[in-house]
Amino acid sequence: MTRLRRMLFPSATAFSSHGLLLRAFLLAAVFFVCHAFGMREYTSILSGTFPAGDHARELLACMGMVYVIMYLAAVVVAPILLIAAGLVYLVERATGVRGD
Repeated sequence: MTRLRRMLFPSATAFSSHGLLLRAFLLAAVFFVCHAFGMREYTSILSGTFPAGDHARELLACMGMVYVIMYLAAVVVAPILLIAAGLVYLVERATGVRGD
């Protein structure tokens, strides 16, 4: 687990500008992977309809909800993280104190 963590978050503390920027791009990348796999089609479960011919409704519901959550993370959370990273970077630069 630590090896995977080091690979995804190399030496970035949670509230440093580098860490915030890395997490924003990670959220966006996961969303684009979900979009590339065609999970957008399964968001129709939100209106109570299922794609025609598919019988695994629980799986489709989970895939639709994962896509919606990742969409909201990419559209709402990632821009907030980018703005926060910029502000933290400016504060780090102005004060000369690094968060890493």
